Amino acid sequence: MSGSVSTDPGARGEHARRGEGRLMLWLGCSAFLFFLVFNHGHFTGSDEVAIYEMTQSIVARGDLAIPPIQHTAVGPDGRRYSFFSAGQSVLAIPLYQLGLLAERTLPYDWRSAIAGPANGYGPFVFGGEVPIGFVSLYAPLASAFLVLVFYRFSLALGTSRRNALLATALLASCTYVLMMSTYFLRHAAESAALLGSFYFFFRYKQGGPLRDLWIGCALAFLVPLLRIPAALNAPVLAAYLTWVIYLRSERFTRKSVIGAALLAIAVPLTAALILYVTFNYMKWETFFTSPMVAQVERLKNPIAIGLKGFLVSPGSSVFVYSPLLLLIPWTLPNFWKRWRAEAVAFISLALFLLLLYSMFDGWEGLWSAPGPRYLFFWTPMLMLPLGPWLDTTRSRIAWLSVGVLALLGFAVQFISTVVRWGSVPALAGYADFEPKWGFLFRVEHAPVVEMGRLLLRGGPIDPWIWN
Repeated sequence: MSGSVSTDPGARGEHARRGEGRLMLWLGCSAFLFFLVFNHGHFTGSDEVAIYEMTQSIVARGDLAIPPIQHTAVGPDGRRYSFFSAGQSVLAIPLYQLGLLAERTLPYDWRSAIAGPANGYGPFVFGGEVPIGFVSLYAPLASAFLVLVFYRFSLALGTSRRNALLATALLASCTYVLMMSTYFLRHAAESAALLGSFYFFFRYKQGGPLRDLWIGCALAFLVPLLRIPAALNAPVLAAYLTWVIYLRSERFTRKSVIGAALLAIAVPLTAALILYVTFNYMKWETFFTSPMVAQVERLKNPIAIGLKGFLVSPGSSVFVYSPLLLLIPWTLPNFWKRWRAEAVAFISLALFLLLLYSMFDGWEGLWSAPGPRYLFFWTPMLMLPLGPWLDTTRSRIAWLSVGVLALLGFAVQFISTVVRWGSVPALAGYADFEPKWGFLFRVEHAPVVEMGRLLLRGGPIDPWIWN
């Protein structure tokens, strides 16, 4: 009968999967378009340029040599190479190719609008080229993927769809995720892959098919290809994966499960090692050592400075750029009761990253972007307990707190994305500040305050679409 509801469980399941698929598509497209509204359409710092130059070199010449700019060193062949890994440069190739195609086929007015004004200094080219406009779409895409993974993980943790969507919307609009969606830095993609690996490992632990383990391992081994220091996440991720396999193999008694798991680990690991060694040898003619790996020697910063900067400084605290993380004392206990292994993994990784980057002499991450970018993964990881907590709380004060912190977070993100960060250090006199980086610890000179002053004066305004 036309219009009747099917009673077949298989049909209902297929209908539900299609509905969820449409919701995922809607959510991903909405997140991308939202991030696109704030997108710069150009680069801001030397890190972005160095990654982009590798993309250009791969497409144009099939090698990794780039011009003599910051964050490069001379290789054994006498040419200069970037310190950074080539993973993001490779992933950006399709966008770069689209930019080349647009440059050849679009009318002049369109090309001019996409390219934007030429800017940069010395050997650095930040904008004014159509391929740069297209490659700048990488960060919104990576951030949209991060948002989708966060939503799916929230659902897998038992969060209602309503509160999973609410927590996801808060993540995208009121936390550091919004700002990082505007920079061609590696943190958004790295965090999306890392959170994705935890998500698929969790699904496998909860009885998911073996392909979940394969996908989780592939994402886990993609992380260091995107950003070499992210390999330091491996001990915590490996410990969690070991626990997952321990449970699925019934305390290591099912050899078939262990064998299948080892294969799912070995194949992506081998592929990642081959890619890493290949790219590393192309640049430095060594298998593992590189100028980036040598930066382990820079772990000599007085740890108290980094801890104070990341936790309580007005200029670089994770709680300034993602105020909703202040709810952790309330959201984490509920999460601990329900998902003990995941809570242990998240807390362990958060503390490890905090201590590690507090010892790094460049802990502040300037001048590439304001905020605690080296602790960016804190935000999606420690926001995950929010959804399950929203399902259980009935307190009006709790919901009011969420609203106030969300508004505060959006205000910080709005100011920090709308005003052109590249203009702030010179206009605020940061380079001459004494003591060095002291402005991060003084409210009146904090980046978001200085950018707020500039916004009230009318600029300079950065988003590409706005201009």
